Amino acid sequence: MMLQIFDHYSLIIGVTVAFFAALVSVKWMVRYLSRHGLEVFGYYRVAIAVVTTVFLLTAEKIWIQ
Repeated sequence: MMLQIFDHYSLIIGVTVAFFAALVSVKWMVRYLSRHGLEVFGYYRVAIAVVTTVFLLTAEKIWIQ
């Protein structure tokens, strides 16, 4: 299907750019984690859990009324 919509060169360029973007992203993430650890991600997860819980509790009250 994709080859019917896009030509071969567009797909090759897209895959190549995605590959190098993934390499840069993984390299940055490994370097960040080796310097800072997972503490920031722990706080992020707790904050997302609190926001999600508050949203679900308030959304339920709105739907019941």
